[in-house]
Amino acid sequence: MNKWAKDNLGDLAYFQKGKKVETSEFQLTGYECYLGAGSLVGRHDGYASTYLSVQTNENDVLMLWDGERSGLVGHDLKGVVSSTVTKLSPNGKIISSLLYYYLLNSFEWIQNRRTGTGVPHVPRDLARILKLRYPKERKHQKKIVSILENIDQTIKKTETLIQKYQQIKTGLMHDLFTRGVTENGKLRPPREQAPELYKKSPIGWIPRGWNLVRALNMCYPVTKGTTPSNFISSSSQINAVPYIRVENLSFNGSLHFDRDSLFINKAIHNLELARSKVFAGDILMNIVGPPLGKVSLITDEYKEWNTNQAVAIYRVLNQRHRSYLLYYLLSDFAQKWFYLRSKQTSGQVNLTLEMCSNLEIPLPKDDTELTSISNILAQVSKKINVENDFRIKLLKKKSGLMHDLLTGKVQVKIDQEEVVHV
Repeated sequence: MNKWAKDNLGDLAYFQKGKKVETSEFQLTGYECYLGAGSLVGRHDGYASTYLSVQTNENDVLMLWDGERSGLVGHDLKGVVSSTVTKLSPNGKIISSLLYYYLLNSFEWIQNRRTGTGVPHVPRDLARILKLRYPKERKHQKKIVSILENIDQTIKKTETLIQKYQQIKTGLMHDLFTRGVTENGKLRPPREQAPELYKKSPIGWIPRGWNLVRALNMCYPVTKGTTPSNFISSSSQINAVPYIRVENLSFNGSLHFDRDSLFINKAIHNLELARSKVFAGDILMNIVGPPLGKVSLITDEYKEWNTNQAVAIYRVLNQRHRSYLLYYLLSDFAQKWFYLRSKQTSGQVNLTLEMCSNLEIPLPKDDTELTSISNILAQVSKKINVENDFRIKLLKKKSGLMHDLLTGKVQVKIDQEEVVHV
């Protein structure tokens, strides 16, 4: 049986908060990577002077001390610690990578105990109040870390694959909406090679034989949702209608709605919110941001849905146009068109229903070409969705593993070749 110990965080690591130093976008002499909030989630925060700075290496754990995401942690980083981040250096009782996972698992616990009326902070007495129970033997600590790092590597590979497919999809959207496809399903030659195949339009060059239409020509009048007088709890879902908000929409066309989302009473749905009813096949887009451009196709999981005032409802007249419109709304062309016409006030970006209706869309006259374009984009979208579903599965598995391994619910065997099945 593994021997476990229990200590305050302060008995496991030394704390040192970062300092304000000179920073730069470029790496200058005497400058190292600047480790702020962005660095803790894999982004690049620029560079900072090492003069009078607090520096860290791969054996330390970094925690965001100030800000909305205070309690966020990072590991295996080297550079200059920002003034909003604290360095935790393990004192030998626990290896740094395992301490990182314990603190990662404690993020919600820390968030619920933040202090500060303006900018929230990690509790000042975190070193005393956070108690960690951990295996005493280093070989057991390393075994737990190896299991968790294994699944982290699989998650990272999956995210890299998703990014690759998204880049392919972005490139395809650009080519398909500007060049279209021929009868054999291949892209037309670019305009530079075959100018006779293209014509000029108010939004740029488009293939001859295409029309430039507005969304209002493809849809019933574009409407938006309404805010209901009240919601109901999840316990009453059997007699309720799902209520979609901006956070349920996505940048890949999928709808993120689960049993923990909001529901409204059927009476309110049928009377108070009758004009904002949503049905399977409708396309929803947020018109309040930032960010703008979250677009989702509504599924038939529920017979009827409803949505709020920050969401526009596109309902196509011709079903053949549904997928094409969905992908065009997700394209950089539509995103840029909306952004240039949006109203920006006090940090908020808004679209009107008139803007939504007047979106200019290049549309093939030939239904076969239109269907081919939609099918090509649907195939790569399916790959993204499959990988994203796998990523979600991995994250859930990681969460379960962290709970089981870090609490000792599941004991690891040192003589056992560890394999994580996902």
